[in-house]
Amino acid sequence: LLAFLRSCLSSAWDLSYFTSDAIISCVFLGELFGALCFGPMSDLFGRKRTSVAGMLTTGICGMLSATTTSAPPFIALRTLTGFGIGSSCVPYDTPGLSTSSS
Repeated sequence: LLAFLRSCLSSAWDLSYFTSDAIISCVFLGELFGALCFGPMSDLFGRKRTSVAGMLTTGICGMLSATTTSAPPFIALRTLTGFGIGSSCVPYDTPGLSTSSS
């Protein structure tokens, strides 16, 4: 999906290689920071609230990214979408890790 997105946007917006690579990597960068930030937030506010906040962030920013017409706002919104995606790693994966035996 990301390769298809890259080729479509590169031709539609006449993007450089650097900008098209930034579009792909910005989601993963957002996921990294989302996982790092939502972990402590889930400890403070609870996993359910944190999960809902992450889903809302993902949904809203994902839909807004579909309305952009240039690369800079698209990169910013895709990074925020990744930030929301990163939240889903914390509430659901962490309990399984903490209960596993070594």
